[in-house]
Amino acid sequence: MADDSTLYRLALKSEIPDDAWRTRLQWVTAYAGISGLDDGFVHMSATAEQLAETAQASFAGKDNVMLLQFSSTSMREEADLDIRMEDGFPHVYGGPVPFACLVSPPELLALGPDGKHVLTQLGLGSNGETNVGRGHRLEDEEDHYISSDDDYDGCGATGMYG
Repeated sequence: MADDSTLYRLALKSEIPDDAWRTRLQWVTAYAGISGLDDGFVHMSATAEQLAETAQASFAGKDNVMLLQFSSTSMREEADLDIRMEDGFPHVYGGPVPFACLVSPPELLALGPDGKHVLTQLGLGSNGETNVGRGHRLEDEEDHYISSDDDYDGCGATGMYG
């Protein structure tokens, strides 16, 4: 995993406050994960393949799935969280992940006609062409992930962690 990468989490819309993006710099809310699944650490994904696997295994056919994109640098340096690669997936230790670490607003994923989730802001296609903003399908196994081009660096936030 790159030092400054974006980590991804799929969550149900009901788990994300409506104002998570708007109030993120107040450092008062965080994503704690799901009880029973995220006990001890919060599961994340680092690639399109991992997101596709998670979407199919845990969220198939659901129309209320949100994509969260977090800055690994902000999680480490500002929220003092520990990110470890275990079994090929990033796991976040040290507590809930503050919404202040988001690099873009939570995004409600649409379902395509085939019932699979459509992602609009991830990756390079197998031909090397950027698919950002063009309705990128998660199940494409040849795709690779890239960081968001959002320039939010998380500086200036105060509250929950300092």
